[in-house]
Amino acid sequence: MSTGNVTNIIKNLNDSLSCFTKGLPIALIVIPTVLVVMTLTQNSALYCGGAFITFILGIVLHDPQYIHTGAAPAAMLGHYISFYGMALGYFSGYFLMMSMYSQKIGNLLSIFVTTLILAIIMSWSLHSDSLNDVPDEIGSTLAGLCVGGFIGMLFANFIHNLDKKKVTDDEELNTQVICRTYQDGLLIDEQKTSAAE
Repeated sequence: MSTGNVTNIIKNLNDSLSCFTKGLPIALIVIPTVLVVMTLTQNSALYCGGAFITFILGIVLHDPQYIHTGAAPAAMLGHYISFYGMALGYFSGYFLMMSMYSQKIGNLLSIFVTTLILAIIMSWSLHSDSLNDVPDEIGSTLAGLCVGGFIGMLFANFIHNLDKKKVTDDEELNTQVICRTYQDGLLIDEQKTSAAE
């Protein structure tokens, strides 16, 4: 493999990373919406609802007057709260909360560390042509992670409570009542009925 090919591959990977990062706010809407269309469950609808709320909040909180000094500006950049950070935060906050409920500490730690690494890579990718703006973008992204993460955790909590209520209702419906009749200490009759009857 020649040096030119390696350089082209690295450049293509860098461009792909940049495209993925810049498309993250749209992915926040597209992925949950596709999930709802494919599965059409109450849980996926709640997950999609949280994504839409995060998306709308991201549009409201981003600074339309922000001027990006780089050669290839990315849309939806802002001074204080990054829309990109909010999108990443929603996904990671949701999975963090679900890992807490399933008591998988390894998953919890890996999601947290991966999110921080992705936040730094994303900040670098958004400002790869003007690296002086990267520290500010990291701070803005971390603020966005907190806001989006809170919304993701909130909707994960809604979904978990809904699932828990379904399990409790199912257990109540499936409870059996056993009626035994004894005579002189001996069992002469036993009848089983469901509590739902």
